Formats: sequence, structure tokens, C-alpha cells
Amino acid sequence: MSQIGLNEMVSDELPVARAIPSADAVAEYLKHHPDFFYKYPELVESLYVPHPKSGKSISLLERQIWQLRVKNQQMQTDLGEFLTNAKANVEIAQKVQDFALDLMQTMTVEEAVDIILYSMKHYFSVDHVMMHSFEMPMHQVSGISQLGVSSAWTEAMKMALAPGKPHCGLVEADWRKGLFPKIETVESVCIIPLGTKKIWGILALGSNDQRFEPHDTYFLKFICQFVTAKLEILFSQ
Repeated sequence: MSQIGLNEMVSDELPVARAIPSADAVAEYLKHHPDFFYKYPELVESLYVPHPKSGKSISLLERQIWQLRVKNQQMQTDLGEFLTNAKANVEIAQKVQDFALDLMQTMTVEEAVDIILYSMKHYFSVDHVMMHSFEMPMHQVSGISQLGVSSAWTEAMKMALAPGKPHCGLVEADWRKGLFPKIETVESVCIIPLGTKKIWGILALGSNDQRFEPHDTYFLKFICQFVTAKLEILFSQ
């Protein structure tokens, strides 16, 4: 920028031949001289800017008040969303804790499977719940169906999963039909892999809407750990 001070820019005695600074130059000057309006307070009251909504001319002070009001409203909205999410997370955490306690109190794997299937529907309001195994358990348990790896989709799914990492969202049609046979209403799926060092089974949760999304896995990881710890004995041959 030229050495002309901004006070000279606003002077009535500017030479006609002198170039008028561009808006960018003025903005750059004010950026590096934040005390300018402190030195020239009368300019604050004389400057007018368009209202962001109505377009009418308002003073700079009115514009600042409007901007502060908008920021305050946004902060109130953000705070409301934060409190809503916090409350929802507390409720989910309580349900996960209740589920864990119920699971710990079961005496047999049969009781554990019953609690798992019951809790997913009644504690967490899941539309469809299925439990499958890739391997042969030490003994058959009602509620666990064996998938094996005889078909391409089951082997592909097993290869795509990792221990302790639930997979949520949309899945391939073959996966959805295989996990929830004879159920045509499933839109989104959460696949919870079971096993520590290797995956020996899955807990499949199905929703009739887009409930399950890829980022919603925080609490599901705890469920994965609880179920794995309780049923690992079936596949620890």
C-alpha cells in the first residue's frame, strides 16, 4: 500500500490527481491498524453498511449488534444440540451398562444368547437381530446359526471384517439377504464381529431405515467386547 495514511484518504483536501485506494487496500490498512477507529471515533457513527437481511443502510454499531446477536443465537443452538447429544449418550451408556450386567449374570451360554437377542430388541430397539458363526461351536446353541465359508459372500464378509471393529451402514445385497433371510425390509445393517484374535462369528443388527451409519460405532465396540468375552468359550477349541 502507498504511504498515504487512511486519515488522508478521508480528508476533504485530497488532491484530485491522487489515486483513490482500492477497497482491498483500505481493508488491508485497517487489518494492520486496528486502533484506527479509536483515533477517529466520529467515523464509527458516520459509517453505514447494508443490513445483511433487509439491505437497508444501518450504522456500523447497529451492524455489530446484529452480528453479536447472530453469534449468540448460534451459540444457544450449539449448546442445545450439545446438551441433547449428551443426554442421548448418557441414556445409551446406561443401556449398555444394564446389558452388560444382565449378560454377566447369565449362568450358561444358552442364557447369554437369549439375553443378547432380547436386549438388542428391547434395550436398543433394534428391528432385526441375528447371530451367526463361521465355525462349528463346541455344542449347538439355539439362536446361533452357522454360516460357514461355503459361499463367496460369507468369505468376502469375513475377510472384510476386523476383530473389535463393528461395520455399520449399507451393505451388499448378498450380505443383507444372507444375514437376514426372508426379511425384505432391512435398509441399514450393523455387523458386530465376534472374536479376539480371529473372528468366529457375528452379531448382525438390521434396521428398517437408515439408522446405522458408519460413524456410530463407539458404544457398539463395548457390546462387541462383552458378547465376545461371554461366548468365546464356545469357539476356544
